[in-house]
Amino acid sequence: MRTLRAFACVSASVAVALSLTSCGSSVAGSATPAEIDVRKLDIGNYSPDPSNILDKYIPLIDSGRELAIMRLGDKIANGDEIDPSLIYNTGVAIDEPKDRHTLGDSKPFIEALEQNGMLYGLQMHKRQRPDDAPVVGDKLVNLTVYQFPDDNSAKAAADTFESIDLAFAQDQNQPVHLDKYPDARSHWRPGIRTMGSWIAVGHYMLEVFIRVPAPQLPDLTSFIQHIYDVQVPMLRSLPPLSKKEILHLPYDPEGMLRRTLDPQKIFMPDLLNYAYYTAHSARNFTNPAGRAMMDLGKVDAASQRVGVTMLWRSRDVDSAREMFEEMRRQAKGPVDPPSGITSSYCDQGPADSFDNGSRFRCVIRYDRYVARLISNQLKDAQQLAAAQYAVLANSWQ
Repeated sequence: MRTLRAFACVSASVAVALSLTSCGSSVAGSATPAEIDVRKLDIGNYSPDPSNILDKYIPLIDSGRELAIMRLGDKIANGDEIDPSLIYNTGVAIDEPKDRHTLGDSKPFIEALEQNGMLYGLQMHKRQRPDDAPVVGDKLVNLTVYQFPDDNSAKAAADTFESIDLAFAQDQNQPVHLDKYPDARSHWRPGIRTMGSWIAVGHYMLEVFIRVPAPQLPDLTSFIQHIYDVQVPMLRSLPPLSKKEILHLPYDPEGMLRRTLDPQKIFMPDLLNYAYYTAHSARNFTNPAGRAMMDLGKVDAASQRVGVTMLWRSRDVDSAREMFEEMRRQAKGPVDPPSGITSSYCDQGPADSFDNGSRFRCVIRYDRYVARLISNQLKDAQQLAAAQYAVLANSWQ
C-alpha cells in the first residue's frame, strides 16, 4: 500500500506532487525554444534524451497492475464532483490484497480479496481539510475500487466485506436499505455520523465510507446514494481487464513518461514514483491551488518522477505560457535560473524544505509543457531543469 497526496511547493518530493504553487524569481527575455541549442546547456551528468531512447519497456505483471491503477484513476470521481467542499484528495494504490487499507482488523478483508481473485485496486480520500482528523461538523468520503475477474467475484466480495464490517459491532450496527441502489450492502451505528456501503458494479466492487456533519440516517443515506449517482456510471464506462490485458496495457499512451526526466533511469511505471495522469486523474492528487493553476493552464496531462520532476502538458502553447507566467508571478524566493533558458526561474524554499529534498526548485517551459525540478543543491536543480528542457526539445510525437 502506498499513500499519495498533493503537497505545497515546500514539500513536493514525498509523494504525488501535482500542486503547481511555486516560489521563485522571474527572468525576462524574448527567446523561443527553437532558438536554443540544447547541446550548449549545462546539464551536468544528466541525459538530454527521452526515456524511450535510453530504455525499452518490457511488460511485467507488477508494472501492468500499476498501469491499470493509473487507468482506473481516470474513473474515480474528484472530491468536488461529489461535494464542492471536498477539495483535498489523497490516494492509496492497491497492488495486492495485503495492501488493503483499513483502520480495523485487516486480515478477514485480505482473505476475502484473495478468495475472490482481486486484480488491483485504488483507494481515494476526499476531505474538506488537508488532514483527515475529524472535527465537529466536517464531511469526508473514502472511495475504494477493486477489480475482480468477473461479476460474481465482485458481488461476493461486496457481500463479504459488508458482513465482516457489520460483525465488528454486531450488537450496535444496523443494516440500511438504499432505495435507489437495492443491491448495495450498507450499515450504520445509530448515534454515529458515519456509514459504510458496498456495491458490485460489473467486475468492480465499490466500497464507500462517509462522515457527515450530524448522525442523521436520512442525511447519511442521501449522501451515499448521491455518491453512487456520481461514481457508479464512471465505473460502468471503464471496460474491465483480464490478466492478459493488464500485462499488455500501453506503457506510455500520451508520451508523457518518455518526456519526464528520470535521473534514476528506472523507467518502470509506478503510481507512487513514476507515473502519468490524465487531466481528470491529476485532479485526484492535487490540492486546491494546484487545481486552480491546472485550470488556468488548461492542463490535459501530467507525469512525475517523485522527488525530482513534475511535468504538465497544456492544450496549447498560450495556455502553457499563461500558467508558467502565473507561477513565476507568484514566486517569492529568487535565486539564479539555469543559464541559457529564458523561460525559466528558480527559487529557494524555507530551511525545513531541505528535509524532503526540495530546498531549490527550478521551473521551465518548453512549447506547451511546463516542468518543475527540485533538489537540495541549487547547481543540481539548475542542471536538472536544463536536462529536462533538453529532453523536451529532443522529443517528438
